[in-house]
Amino acid sequence: ELDPLPSPDSYLVSGDLLFVRSNGNPALVGRCIRVDLLPGPTCHSGFTIRARVDPQRALPGWIQLYFTTGLARSALARGGGGTNITNLSQEVLARIEVPLPAPHVQREGLVLAGVFDLANRQTDLLLAAVRRLKRALMREVVSGRRRLAGHTRRWGRVRLGDLLQVIERPVEWDDDRAYQLLSIGRGGSGCVTLASTGARRSMRSSALTR
Repeated sequence: ELDPLPSPDSYLVSGDLLFVRSNGNPALVGRCIRVDLLPGPTCHSGFTIRARVDPQRALPGWIQLYFTTGLARSALARGGGGTNITNLSQEVLARIEVPLPAPHVQREGLVLAGVFDLANRQTDLLLAAVRRLKRALMREVVSGRRRLAGHTRRWGRVRLGDLLQVIERPVEWDDDRAYQLLSIGRGGSGCVTLASTGARRSMRSSALTR
């Protein structure tokens, strides 16, 4: 038997705010997004809190802007939640005090924020273009198709196994200890990240260059 369709009152509308209620990462709790364009009837996750701003007093974008500054996070910490907040209730959310200037001042603040958002997007596009250029150029250099100035001698080639030594060793994890774990993110394109963990994990092998 299929569950009945949700009530129309539960659908999101443009201007609604969604707050992260709970997350395994405490840094994400309290994050806020503003709902704008929706493709059709849309509900929200149970891990979020939906709020609707009084349009006579505040702009939804102004409230969202306040939460993006980190000031709301500081207010939550001062309110007794500490810095490692794992759950946000509607009661705690409602107690946060938000600076509320006149609506025209709110609009001016949002325009200013929009200027920086546009600059950020343009910077991201420029950085992405630089990364693509670097990748293409380094492929030419490393493959030997493009020679560095003053170097015309043909490069030799060697098997990777002659340069690397693979070291395999079992790791016995202690759940009561914190470890510094060096790993490579799945989507990091070779980017190495450092993480701490106390959970039981399995490590089959490590590769070291020498």
